[in-house]
Amino acid sequence: MQVNRAGYIVIVALLLIGASRHKTSDAETRSKLAQVDSLTAAGSLEDAAVLIESIDERLFPDTVILLRKGIIYRQLDDVESRRKSAHFFRTLIDRYPTTPRFYIELARTQLAQSFDDEAKLQLRRAIELNPIDETPYLLLFNIFASRYYINSWKSEADKAESTIQALLRQVPSSPNGLCKLASLQAVRGKLGAALGSAQKALALDSAAVDINLVLGYIQYQLRHYERCKRYYDKALAKMNRFDRWAYTTIECVLPPETAAEYPHWRAEVRDSMEHNFWRTRDSDPTTEINERLLEHYSRVWEANLYFGTPENGGVGWRTVMGATLVRMGRPDGRRRALVEVHWSQNKHFIDESPVWYWSYGSAEIPCSFAFLDRYMNNNFTYPSQGYDNQLPPIYQASSTVAKAIFTLKLEQSSLLRSAQPIGINFEIYQFRAGSRQTAALVHVTVPVRDIAFDTTSGEAEARLSVSTQPLVKPKRDCPSAER
Repeated sequence: MQVNRAGYIVIVALLLIGASRHKTSDAETRSKLAQVDSLTAAGSLEDAAVLIESIDERLFPDTVILLRKGIIYRQLDDVESRRKSAHFFRTLIDRYPTTPRFYIELARTQLAQSFDDEAKLQLRRAIELNPIDETPYLLLFNIFASRYYINSWKSEADKAESTIQALLRQVPSSPNGLCKLASLQAVRGKLGAALGSAQKALALDSAAVDINLVLGYIQYQLRHYERCKRYYDKALAKMNRFDRWAYTTIECVLPPETAAEYPHWRAEVRDSMEHNFWRTRDSDPTTEINERLLEHYSRVWEANLYFGTPENGGVGWRTVMGATLVRMGRPDGRRRALVEVHWSQNKHFIDESPVWYWSYGSAEIPCSFAFLDRYMNNNFTYPSQGYDNQLPPIYQASSTVAKAIFTLKLEQSSLLRSAQPIGINFEIYQFRAGSRQTAALVHVTVPVRDIAFDTTSGEAEARLSVSTQPLVKPKRDCPSAER
């Protein structure tokens, strides 16, 4: 009896020790998992990947570890890691074929690998499994819309629009869906439809930045400047500091050499220069609204829509094509082609790449540019002069021409500067005595509303700049023609 009791006591003790060790191991594992999440949030993805590999998958449901692994490895910027990410999500799909989340995550990994067609299949499957989840619709829209924005393929724009319409049939009150639809319709020139979509989105979320930006762009295209300013002001007020800087900085319209130094100037110097820059370019000084500034906001919005990527923080004017769009506006003519751009001396080596040709025939300085996608990744840059020897010389020199124009003419506007009314009266007096010369007495009359009063010195002083050059009617409507 004593032996049995002793054996029982030993068994109980062993069980308690095992349970204690299990609790310790479980606590340590959960602590590791928390560290993985912290490292991922901080962007230390390589450390997160090493740590999660040390966790025993058997201690947690496979969805916990594999899902995290897939997300972490997708964000590592190398081919092998993204292959691993796809493998993890495929494993989850095999085990849980009716869970739409795993199809969506696999599609995101495939998009990171530039496997757009494979991603579309996963997103459509996710929509079948959960038709009211807007995430797969929006990702599918982005695939089609980006092809339209970069390449101007009308068929892709139609597919993007039909994708969002399908979402809105399932979820009529989707602000994201309505905003995306309005953006696409606006740049396609469907301003009436875009305005309707944006106003529906605004009714759902009046403070959303993206919706107010779209409405500002639409109202600018309709030349309703007061409404345009109201929407842009509301959007800028709600933006974070980085996004607001992308719209308000003049870095993107300064001469290239000055733009490189501009971020290092004192904040008060930059603010003063920005104020004076837009004040002197106001298209109509008689109004309180600076129409040229609104045009700039609209160009920045369009450049961000077309060329903004996660790599450049969504700031489209940081790209070569985006910077040209912001400085010069939309080109008068655009043409896209797949052409031979480089031949080696013996013609054994030939490069063939997509090229965009933009022409500005009505600009103040007429010019043309070529943008070359050398690596077939939708990153269009200026050709290399001499190397891209199959392009005409005028296009090989695109970089040189752009630098010269952006230095000589900081920006070009599609808005004509207002001519102010000036009344001129004169009388001729003939002097009979002396030299018998004739004198003319000239009276210049300017409406008082058109005179700017400078009170900075403490005294009111009216200033009016009068040009002595003859007023010649321009041959064409030149952007930013100051008369």
